[in-house]
Amino acid sequence: MSDHPRLSDLDTAQNFADRHIGPGRDDRARMLATLGFDSLDELMGAAVPGGIRSSDELDLPAPATEWRAPASCVRSPRSTSRASR
Repeated sequence: MSDHPRLSDLDTAQNFADRHIGPGRDDRARMLATLGFDSLDELMGAAVPGGIRSSDELDLPAPATEWRAPASCVRSPRSTSRASR
C-alpha cells in the first residue's frame, strides 16, 4: 500500500474553483497578517524590486473561458512545419 494519495482522491479533494482561483479575502488577510503587511500592494512593494516593476496598464485580451483557453494555445502542426528538400 502506498503513502501517496490516488489521482482519483486528489481530483475530488477540492472543487475546481478552490484549486485554481487562489486565496479568498479571508485567506489573503491571514497571509498578509502573518507576513506583517497591511495590503497586497505593500507586499508587492517589498517583494518586487522597483527596477522591474511597471505602473503601466497591461494591454491584455479579454479572458478566455475554460473551454476556449486550451484551443487558443494549440497551433496546427501544419502552420509551423516546413517542407525540406
